[in-house]
Amino acid sequence: MSKEFTGNHETDASVWAKELCKQHPEIDEDRLIGWFANSIMAGHDVATSKCTNEIYRLKAEKAELLEALEELASVIDESEGVAGWHLNGAVAPWSEFGFAQKIEDVIEKARGTE
Repeated sequence: MSKEFTGNHETDASVWAKELCKQHPEIDEDRLIGWFANSIMAGHDVATSKCTNEIYRLKAEKAELLEALEELASVIDESEGVAGWHLNGAVAPWSEFGFAQKIEDVIEKARGTE
C-alpha cells in the first residue's frame, strides 16, 4: 500500500482494491473488490455478533441486579433502619445512609427501560 494510504476505518472495498492494484496491477480489481467486500462484511458480522451477545448478557445481568435491588428496597420499606450501627444501641434510620432514595431512583430508571 502507498505511504499516503492509511485505510483506517475504511469500509469501501473498492478503495482497498484500487490501492492494492496500484502496487500489483496484474491483479484483477473486480476480484479484489469482491474479496475485500467479503472480508469487510465478515469482520462486521463478527463485531455485530459480539455486540449482540454482550447486549443479551447485560440485559440478563440487569434483570438480576434489579431483582436484588427490589428485594433490598423491600427490606428498607419494611424496617426502621440498622440496629447496632450506632454503638449506643439506637437504630440508625435509613435516611442517615442516604442510599435508600438512590436505590428507588435506580429501580425506577431500570423499570422505565425494560
